Amino acid sequence: MSTLPAPRLAPAFKLVSSRKPSTTSDTSVVFVSTFHARPEYDGLLRCELERLVSTARREPNVIFCDLFRLTAHGSTYVIQSIWSTRDNWLRHKGWQGHPAGLGLIDQCLSRPIEVIEMEEIL
Repeated sequence: MSTLPAPRLAPAFKLVSSRKPSTTSDTSVVFVSTFHARPEYDGLLRCELERLVSTARREPNVIFCDLFRLTAHGSTYVIQSIWSTRDNWLRHKGWQGHPAGLGLIDQCLSRPIEVIEMEEIL
């Protein structure tokens, strides 16, 4: 019996900024937030998101926070963040209530921010 070679997949996103994750506790929660840039504001959105991620990383309740750019859609950015508890995220009202503020992000978006909450199951 022969085995088939594993398919070669193109990466779905390109890492823009990185920090190694810490160990998470049972109460931590992952949020994946998607930001779609208006073409004329792509560079500005990237700068504003880098500012937001940089500030979030310094918060004691943020375990992990990284910024990605989708390879197939260069004007789409994704922030993956792990927060110590869901309540800490809700206290901020998501990114809108973040101490760094949204700044110019709202003006750069072609559609509203999409946020998906995930929990680890294995």
